[in-house]
Amino acid sequence: MEFRRLEEYFVKTKAFSSVMDKLQRLGYVVIKGNPGDGKTATSLFIMKRLKDIGKIPIQIRTPSGWDEFVSPRENLIIFIDNIFGELSVSQTDITQWSNRFLEMKASVGSGIEGSDNVMIITIRNDIHEECCLSLKDDDFFLTATVDISDRYNKLSTMEMTMILEKYIPEVNNQSIIIDSEKFFSDVPNLGFPQCCRLFKDNPFLQKGGLSSFFQNPLYFLKDGFRKYIQNKETKMAVLVFILMQGGKVEKNALERSTSKLKASKIKAMEMCELKPSLIDFHKSIKSFLGSFLVLDNADGCYRFSHSSVQSSLFLVLGEICEMDDLICSCDYILLKHLTSSDCPTSKMDTLLITSEHFQCVAEKIISLIETRIPTVFASLAELILWQDETFFKEFLDINEKEKGKFLFQVDEESNSMMVHFAAA
Repeated sequence: MEFRRLEEYFVKTKAFSSVMDKLQRLGYVVIKGNPGDGKTATSLFIMKRLKDIGKIPIQIRTPSGWDEFVSPRENLIIFIDNIFGELSVSQTDITQWSNRFLEMKASVGSGIEGSDNVMIITIRNDIHEECCLSLKDDDFFLTATVDISDRYNKLSTMEMTMILEKYIPEVNNQSIIIDSEKFFSDVPNLGFPQCCRLFKDNPFLQKGGLSSFFQNPLYFLKDGFRKYIQNKETKMAVLVFILMQGGKVEKNALERSTSKLKASKIKAMEMCELKPSLIDFHKSIKSFLGSFLVLDNADGCYRFSHSSVQSSLFLVLGEICEMDDLICSCDYILLKHLTSSDCPTSKMDTLLITSEHFQCVAEKIISLIETRIPTVFASLAELILWQDETFFKEFLDINEKEKGKFLFQVDEESNSMMVHFAAA
């Protein structure tokens, strides 16, 4: 786990105090919030503080990892980041973790003193909303949750100014004030600390000025990607390749010229309107490292530094690429951004498609369902496009031509239909 430079950027906010209070009283805490709100940073700062007084930090990534590495009274500070998934819900994780809730409670003490274990769990608001009905013991979450995005704990104007000054010291010489209420109203899908990191690490985002950026950070992020592509910069193909692989790629797979992924790398370059050159591709791999990409040494993978990078890049590609080609190439997680003119307005950024692309999306869904992977089922069940009646009918027509790969049941009274994502 990365504890370096925490002191340099971290601000002890009201949310931090709420988390510490809950941890001291219960021995464990669930930090809930929006992407980029600082859930992980808060967790790591607390872990560093407890490490300094003798606790042993350990990050648990899977339920089987819990079974292997955790026992009561081992003086551990246990960290479980994005317990049910980072970008989409994993029903398998929900089931397996839920089965362990009683054991997890029993494995921690009633505070941070002595040799009792303590535990910090993080979860995104949207992931929690999706999985709350599936939890076997919702009380495990309810009693220990601190929502750092609610009205009580969300950042105040003063706290935002302090965080901004940590990331961008020159702000001290400028009369810039970020209004808390306006920011959270205008930018609901991206946390303020993440905005600060994006601005600090990317010179092209700084060109429009600090005040303008914080009025609409995602606009500037997407505009930057557009300009990189227009300038024919090969490093964009690296981002596109990782995007097409689901936002995460093994280090060896990205850095080596294996025949298995050669075609995918060339495809990424073509999508950026570049002349295919694997030599140029591999030279550009580390161009965005530390800004849009991070190298996770624990699992040996390159991944996007934040989900906003992944979604913004996908939306930009939707503007310049042939739509069917993009749909066929993209990872299943990105299908959640697709919408049509007959779908209700969504809180997240969306990519508008027309009926001429419905067949491509339907065929993509059918191919994904055939994988029989539970996480895929859960993600596809949340697609906005299901709410378009025309798309839904086309999906059923294609399903019938495919010899009924799905089971479905019509509720005549409510004029709705339940599709069961399983081979018939």
